Amino acid sequence: MEKKNKGSSNLKFIVSIILAIFVLFVFFFSTSKLSNSVDFYTIENGEISYEEPAEAIVIRDEILLNEEGYPNGFTSIAIEGEKVSKNSNVIRCYTSTEDEKIKQISDIDNMINKAVEESGINVLSSDIINIEEKIEQYAETLNGLNDIQRIAEIQKKIEELMVSKTKITADASPSGSEIKQLINQRAKLVEELNNGANIVKSPVSGIVSYRIDGLEKSLKVGDFSYLNKDVIDSADMKMGATIPFNSNNCKIINNFNCYIATFMNTQKANSAQVGDEVTLRLTTGKTISSKIVYTGPESKDGRIIVFEIKEGIEDLVEFRKISLDVIWWDFSGYKVSNSVLISRDGKNYVQKYKTTSSEIILVKVRRQNDTYSIISNYTDDEMKELGFSQEDINNRTKIKLYDRLLIQK
Repeated sequence: MEKKNKGSSNLKFIVSIILAIFVLFVFFFSTSKLSNSVDFYTIENGEISYEEPAEAIVIRDEILLNEEGYPNGFTSIAIEGEKVSKNSNVIRCYTSTEDEKIKQISDIDNMINKAVEESGINVLSSDIINIEEKIEQYAETLNGLNDIQRIAEIQKKIEELMVSKTKITADASPSGSEIKQLINQRAKLVEELNNGANIVKSPVSGIVSYRIDGLEKSLKVGDFSYLNKDVIDSADMKMGATIPFNSNNCKIINNFNCYIATFMNTQKANSAQVGDEVTLRLTTGKTISSKIVYTGPESKDGRIIVFEIKEGIEDLVEFRKISLDVIWWDFSGYKVSNSVLISRDGKNYVQKYKTTSSEIILVKVRRQNDTYSIISNYTDDEMKELGFSQEDINNRTKIKLYDRLLIQK
């Protein structure tokens, strides 16, 4: 009898354990299923911005060294993109009287080369070998280059090396005296050419550029009231096209600031004011700070806005018309999807997700764009201003990083 009672007790104990496991299983299954069926957004630290694409033109404070250009051409002293101070040598321009001297130098070069070939002497000194190696290196560098100024520099270095090689060969050649005479004649002509050279100096400090598009005179800085939509859309400027090099002129660009003008028709653009600070993102992905210095009159089509920039000017030297993003503002903090916000009576709330329940929490929306918001908790003083009691403030629940917020259907 005692054994039966003991066995019955054991059976009841086992059954109770099985029932407890079953209840726990049902509980966790149901909560897990609930969790999987609920959509939520996790609070994370992040950044949002409000930006709009735009097409724009670059307006620079740029001075042509000669508005009529240099019809006889010139030789560059300062290279493209080089920063120079006021009165620095920039170019050496040719005159019509130099043409004959240049032709004579070319003829003498041909005579020197012919005399060296006819000498029949093969000089294999270490100097000659070094010169030939340098010439070969420079020749390889020329392959694939499309920068006119850089090509001219390398060609000039190759020419100087060839003259040095010729002098060494002439000294070792029986007919060296003849070659020396030609070399001396060449040196005299070069000296005359240089002595009579017209050296053009920079009138101001800035960036040297040989990229001329003919708009330097018409696109002026200072008074931007001449700008309109037709100027921005002008067919004379191709989007993203580089300004071509010009062999007959040169300009100096102010490297302290330049201007980006655009025509926009958006709510943000129409409410923009002079003095507003805005970030611009170039097509390269680089962001630069800017300040609005001019806004044109509003119209049904939009308005002109001119931004002043003081950085990244060198990146824009080769362009006149560009595309960019105007970032009106950016803000960082607790980033959430707009789909979690609940608006009631002019206030914003979120629904914090819990395993078996949820809780509505008052939040402050700091910034918002079309997709995301930056939110935070109200301060105690702000809560008082909203009319909450000290007890409400003490007992309130605050949002925190990685809270899960229910997405509102």
